[in-house]
Amino acid sequence: IVEASWPNLIFVPSAVYVDGRFVGNTPLRGLRLQPGKHDVALENAVTDQRMKFSVEATAGSIIQQSVRLVRSTR
Repeated sequence: IVEASWPNLIFVPSAVYVDGRFVGNTPLRGLRLQPGKHDVALENAVTDQRMKFSVEATAGSIIQQSVRLVRSTR
């Protein structure tokens, strides 16, 4: 099990999805992931901003990720 922590993820609360599953809102701390590659999506419906990226979790590691959400072009 890997602990993922994104304490400074974004300045506005955003929904966090890991592998397509909603896991909470930012700032998100203490999320545990299985080792391996995971797809992460952040979405703020109010500001119409979103971001997708992947993380590689390894046993015993802590993941910290800083991102900047961009307005959707949909």
